[in-house]
Amino acid sequence: MEVTKRNRGEWLEKILDARGVPRYGRAAYICKKIGCSNAVTAGWLRGSLPQDLKLAMNFCSEFQINLKGWVYLDDGADLTMENGGIPGERLMFTVKMVREYEREHPGMSDEQFAWLMQRLANTNSPNETLNDIAQVIDMFGG
Repeated sequence: MEVTKRNRGEWLEKILDARGVPRYGRAAYICKKIGCSNAVTAGWLRGSLPQDLKLAMNFCSEFQINLKGWVYLDDGADLTMENGGIPGERLMFTVKMVREYEREHPGMSDEQFAWLMQRLANTNSPNETLNDIAQVIDMFGG
């Protein structure tokens, strides 16, 4: 099957949804994170491939996207049972989020770390879920 821009745009939308990147203002959000123009990001979201490989690598690194998967829409290695059915890239994205949270909130126990990992790895909006959890912790002085 020939990969179309539409296919690639839909694939990227699905991946960014899974990473918790907000749909509203998505292009601007990505631009702020990786330092590129809105036009570049809008093109990617419509299915264009990047012309600047360094920028593409920064994007893939920031949002835990497999570059080969983005180009060929190949998710074959992404969904395995090795991680309890959680895609490898999503698991790494979740670890990154929880480690960042841990740096900002020292003193987390192993149990708390595991609990937070489980919650964030199994949601479609990890950023929102983490914000909700942090608000509850702050309310109760945790």
